[in-house]
Amino acid sequence: MNRGSFRKHGVWLKFGFDGMPDILAFPFEDGRVLWVETKDADNTLSEDQREFRAFCIRRNIPHVTAKSWEDVEGYLIAQGVIDGPGNP
Repeated sequence: MNRGSFRKHGVWLKFGFDGMPDILAFPFEDGRVLWVETKDADNTLSEDQREFRAFCIRRNIPHVTAKSWEDVEGYLIAQGVIDGPGNP
């Protein structure tokens, strides 16, 4: 799942919502999802993204802001989804 927009036949189509993270993953065996907001080293969350992250935190919904794969990997290790670096 991803958020974005594109132009088709002169009409802009938008999907997702403001603040929606870049990636929706399904790493948990119990069916929970993980929202992943990706950022480069110099980027920060927008106000909409901060609000979505706070929404997730209040409801115990898995969410991680990642500037590298190691950020996601570290989150998954901390949650017990994988055993360690490179060992699913």
